[in-house]
Amino acid sequence: MVTPLGRNLLERRIPQYLAAYLGVSWGVIEFFAFLEDRFLLSPYLTDLVMVALALLLPSVVLVIYFHGRAGPDRWHRVEKVAIPANLALAGVVLFGTFGTKDLGAVTTTVRAQDEEGNAVERVVVKNEFRKTLAVFTPYADSTDANTAWLGTAVLNGLLSDLYQDMFLDVRPWMSFRDRVREAGFASDAAVPRALKRSMVAEMHVPFFVDGSVARVESGYRLTLALNDARRGRILAERVYHGADLLALIDSASVQLRRDLDVPGRHIEDTPDMPASEYTTASMEAQRHYSQALDAWMAEDDYAAARVALDSALAVDPEYADAAFTLYNVCALAGDLQCAMSGLTIAMNNLYRLPDRAHYRVKAEWYAAHQDLPKMYAVYEMWAELYPQDIEAQSVAAQIRIVQNDKEGALRAYQAILELDPTRIDLWPRIGALHEGLSDTEAARQAYERYVGAAPEDPTGLTSLAGLYRRTGQHDEARALYERAQLLKPDDISIAVALASLDRDVGRFDEAVAGYEDALDDARTSEQRYSVLSALGSYYEWRGAMTRALEYNQRALQEAASSSPPLVVLQGRLVGLADYVHAGQPERALTLLDSLTAQLQPPQDAVVPIGRMAVFEALGRPDDLEAAVADGRAMLERTGMRALEGPVIFYGGRVHEMRGEWQAAIEAYERERENDPTDYTVPSQLGRCYRELGQLDRAEDLILQTLRLKPSNGRAHYDLALVYERMARNGDAVSHLRHALDTWASADEGFPWAQRARAKLEELTAS
Repeated sequence: MVTPLGRNLLERRIPQYLAAYLGVSWGVIEFFAFLEDRFLLSPYLTDLVMVALALLLPSVVLVIYFHGRAGPDRWHRVEKVAIPANLALAGVVLFGTFGTKDLGAVTTTVRAQDEEGNAVERVVVKNEFRKTLAVFTPYADSTDANTAWLGTAVLNGLLSDLYQDMFLDVRPWMSFRDRVREAGFASDAAVPRALKRSMVAEMHVPFFVDGSVARVESGYRLTLALNDARRGRILAERVYHGADLLALIDSASVQLRRDLDVPGRHIEDTPDMPASEYTTASMEAQRHYSQALDAWMAEDDYAAARVALDSALAVDPEYADAAFTLYNVCALAGDLQCAMSGLTIAMNNLYRLPDRAHYRVKAEWYAAHQDLPKMYAVYEMWAELYPQDIEAQSVAAQIRIVQNDKEGALRAYQAILELDPTRIDLWPRIGALHEGLSDTEAARQAYERYVGAAPEDPTGLTSLAGLYRRTGQHDEARALYERAQLLKPDDISIAVALASLDRDVGRFDEAVAGYEDALDDARTSEQRYSVLSALGSYYEWRGAMTRALEYNQRALQEAASSSPPLVVLQGRLVGLADYVHAGQPERALTLLDSLTAQLQPPQDAVVPIGRMAVFEALGRPDDLEAAVADGRAMLERTGMRALEGPVIFYGGRVHEMRGEWQAAIEAYERERENDPTDYTVPSQLGRCYRELGQLDRAEDLILQTLRLKPSNGRAHYDLALVYERMARNGDAVSHLRHALDTWASADEGFPWAQRARAKLEELTAS
């Protein structure tokens, strides 16, 4: 039986017209979805249409109610008020929801010039529509040598496949390597999923992929899970079976993109080379290459990695990925002949690498041939043609940092943020660049933005604390470090920073206790290296140069177990002055010759810096001047202006050692302009002004250093000499005693402590 209300609705034909409206709406939505997929239009366009049709439903119902009955109808007052109000409300909601969204195409065309000056054009995806994900190594039974390599093989094949897709920003597990090691795992495959989620969330990546791979009777079983890092849940989990592992990887790659809502038309139309084309069709070569990656990335065993890579290339001589990896491994090991052989194979087989990998290979080719302008041009072209590729943009920023172009690097990072505001991990880097440009307030704001955006990540707090420490606000710095420690009590870097802050202000017992506790808690060689290096600096600060040398050598031993041999070699070279200060000058000179002979162009950029440090410590201004000239030539040859600071400083030391005070002042002012955060520069300038008789100026400058580092022994000593000339012997005595407090544990032959004691005896006797 139909009720009066139901009869009224039927007479007004509300159900019929409403059903027709919903049917037409569904058709319109499907049409826009088709347009979105067919022409790669913004998915927000379909969302806008769907929301608009839903918002207009009240007006549709109202019109049907008053005009759905047969016969003429007049417009009622309620319609004249309600429909405009509904339209206005719909407009406000739509503008608020979609006003900032890109409703056009998901791609754009960019143009650039290659290293030869030729025009290059490429279609890229707008960053708003790219999907960012981390990919972890699928677990394979590591106890079985026949299958342990399968996880790395799947990872490598999957990355090669996914890197082809411009819709994806893929982060391999190597981005989280330090975090994996801090958690006590040699590689990422066995890391619990909850910890993977935590690592990915710290990097502000929304998705991650993990899984497992195993041999079965039918061949292989591959399981991959797409995880939502923010919500902590599995979005899709797929299982693949088959006899061809690379074919399974190809299938998994396609399905993964579908699960990520990459447009279907893009998946169908975009060239998608099989994984075997960008890796190798030989499973034997795959096995050797996977074992090489495990040796390099998980074990830091460069010799084993090289052997495995040679084996992979012996099986497949055109394996470009293995060849470029051989180049990197050998270059980091300091074997340039081996490196060039790998790089040559990679260049000859570029077609077997994804397009985005071509730029890095070509750039390294020019670098290896010391054609650095073309290397820079290739990296710039990469950034221009892939404006939404975070790797390309980050490399461009790093190139500008190497060139000491802080403004350019700042523009590069800010451009990335304009394209993708979620890249909040850039704010600490932006803050550091502002510090380098003497803009302390802008640096503070950048660090505070990161703190606000990632309140559970201690990085923002430690960055801000570092700024306060460098500007002499010690109490504020301590409070921030302690807040950061509450967030991450096991963070060794925070413990080291707090101990170093204690050293700065003269709390030496607390500093040593802090360093030793951090060393006891250190779990990885990287962490032990950082603590041992800090202890070396601590004992240098206190004039205990023999102990400083001991700790710095222990730090280098730790570095040798986790860092590339080339980096360790360069570190040994630039630290040779430690031997001179510890009373072993002949040892320093012998090692200088030996280590220099092991570094060939273009890896020898640090050689002049090592020579400068040794000759300055030996007090040999003529040899130091020659080394400074070599340093300037190196800067012109390489464009690595980031190394300009030591060249300027040692140039100033040449003038200071010769008593050329005005020339030394000019050099030190350039040094301060190059690095305004260097606390030693004001006291260097103060020494020169003291010798020129400008005592008030000298006092003011040296006090600047002491405000930043209240326990700096050399600054106290230099200020005492200023006060002696001012006939303020009481102040001079006070600062000499402060200096000797710092140098209380100095070596017996430490010259500055000897001079301070002699001066103190002289002044107290008089």
